[in-house]
Amino acid sequence: MKQQVPIARVLFRLPGVVQTEAFITGEGDDAFTVAPFLRADETIELKGSIVSAGETILQHFFEHCALQKAETGLSVSNADYIELVNRAKERIKSGSFDKVVLAGTQWMETNCEPAKLFRMLLNHNPHAFVYALCLDGKLMMGASPETLLQRTGNQLVTEALGGTKTHGVYSEKEWTEHRQIQDYISMILETCAYGFSMGETYSRKAGRVEHLCTHFQIAQRTLQSDLALAKALHPTSAICGLPYQPALNFIELSEGFSRGYYSGYLGPVRASGDFHYFVNLRCAEYYSNGVRLFAGAGINAMSVPEDEWEEIIIKMQTIAQWLK
Repeated sequence: MKQQVPIARVLFRLPGVVQTEAFITGEGDDAFTVAPFLRADETIELKGSIVSAGETILQHFFEHCALQKAETGLSVSNADYIELVNRAKERIKSGSFDKVVLAGTQWMETNCEPAKLFRMLLNHNPHAFVYALCLDGKLMMGASPETLLQRTGNQLVTEALGGTKTHGVYSEKEWTEHRQIQDYISMILETCAYGFSMGETYSRKAGRVEHLCTHFQIAQRTLQSDLALAKALHPTSAICGLPYQPALNFIELSEGFSRGYYSGYLGPVRASGDFHYFVNLRCAEYYSNGVRLFAGAGINAMSVPEDEWEEIIIKMQTIAQWLK
């Protein structure tokens, strides 16, 4: 009798790791978390087991992920995004908030098969969290460079990742943005009474762009406390803004589309107590009639709108370059 191949709900590969893994729902003590951008929206907690994903599992994953048709091919234009950045700068100048992260979306029709796109992301993003998620008839794929929180052995780590090298340099605007992210993470850790230390800031390449990055080493607690810390950190100022509520209000009223799971977080939680949560960036929704890409940029008083537009288009190229 031919052995039945389990159907995965998620394929993923951790940064710096060769082996692709699969999450199979059903029996098992592992879990996989998928959280949306908005705290108020439902977080999905899948239960099951994590297994090595060989060629057969990869093939069956894409064969059994029935793609739905998107109702609209929404794209944010250059002019609309620049106008949005200018409005945000006016609000910053008036004191409504100090920083806001504004996203754009682009629609692309493509003949690239999902399985081929996933392999391209695996091959060209060895230091990213690469994943494919089949959920309610929707396929999401991404290659995220940003860790929200990870717990391995006795290590608990997060990072401030933000401030993008522009025209070959990190300007005062980028250093200010990065320090805002550092300060936000420090504030959350202090509020939650976690001991921590902050490392040196360095430049890290993520696809076609480079970001300022600072690691935080955190004193571990129980698994449930550490999982709760991830919820407290999300969404960081790297994907929302400062202060949180007025920045979020501006995003919801002004972006013109729902982020859904883009800029939420996701990742595996193993029975051992180790977990790896990543911010859902450099990602896209794959439909039967095309692909919807997402990317965002941090806006503060020193932002140049045209540079911010160029930044999100470059970030989208992580996936868009393989769809042409």
